[in-house]
Amino acid sequence: RHGDMVFLIFVNSDVEYGEAQLWKIGGAPLVPLEDIERSSMMVKYGIRFTAEIIEEVRLVAIQKDLTVYLKVYWGDAREKLCEAEADLQLQSLVVGSRGMGPLKRAIIGSVSEHVLFHVACPVTVVKTPR
Repeated sequence: RHGDMVFLIFVNSDVEYGEAQLWKIGGAPLVPLEDIERSSMMVKYGIRFTAEIIEEVRLVAIQKDLTVYLKVYWGDAREKLCEAEADLQLQSLVVGSRGMGPLKRAIIGSVSEHVLFHVACPVTVVKTPR
């Protein structure tokens, strides 16, 4: 909605990453949108956003008067997204779905499915376009 606060949550599975040791519990401090694209920030937190994604987020933020922050966690995405919901007191959560088949999902588990059943807020699952 117009004027809302939006959190881009990035979960880095590399728990051996340098910053992970410092921010393993509770994640890294919030990073404002204008600082996300700095290459030093990308390297520091192991972020893999493209310039196009950041620009698209920036344009929507301007159009909708949104305040956008990045929050980085390290570990298992299933656990960390649930942790983020509580930490950030989210009113809703949007997660992507890679569209794994039933066998792969049974073996490694679905992040979106786990989040659906373990957070208090409404969850929207967005499938990857084919």
